[in-house]
Amino acid sequence: MDISIAVILFQIGIFLIMSYAGSKGIWYLNILTIIIIVFTLTNIKTSPLMILQFFTIIISYVFCLNRIEANKYPKTPRKKHTIELILIILLNIAILCLMIYGWGWFTISYFKNYGSWSEEWFLNSLGTISYIIMLGFAFMISGLRYFSLKKNFKEFINRF
Repeated sequence: MDISIAVILFQIGIFLIMSYAGSKGIWYLNILTIIIIVFTLTNIKTSPLMILQFFTIIISYVFCLNRIEANKYPKTPRKKHTIELILIILLNIAILCLMIYGWGWFTISYFKNYGSWSEEWFLNSLGTISYIIMLGFAFMISGLRYFSLKKNFKEFINRF
C-alpha cells in the first residue's frame, strides 16, 4: 500500500477535527464521528485507505473519550501570563489571515476546472454543494478563532 503525504495530512486533519469536537462535548464528537463514518463509506473506494481511515477514526474517538473523562473533574483555572496572551493573540491573527488567504485560493482552484453547466450539471451541482459545506466549516472555525482572539484581547487590555 502506497501512502502519500496527502493521505497522511487528511488523517491528521480528521484527528484534529475530532479532537476539537471532543473538546466541545460528547454530543459534538458523536455527531462528527457519524458524519466522518458516512463520508468514509461513501467516498473512499479502496479497502486499504478505508481501513486506515477507520483506524484513525477509532484512535481519535478513544483519545477524545479519554480527554472528556479527564475534563469531568475541573481544575482551578490559571491566570495566563502577559507574554502567553501576546503569543496567543498573534497566533490567532496569523491563523485568521491564513484562513482568509486559503478561502481565496480554495475558491479559485475549486472553480477553475469547471466546464460549462450544461455538461455534467449534476456533478457540478454536487461539487458546488460540497464547496459550500466546506466553506461553511471554514467560516465556523474562523468565527471560533475570532471569538477566542476577542476574549484573549480583552483579557490582555484589562491588565493595563
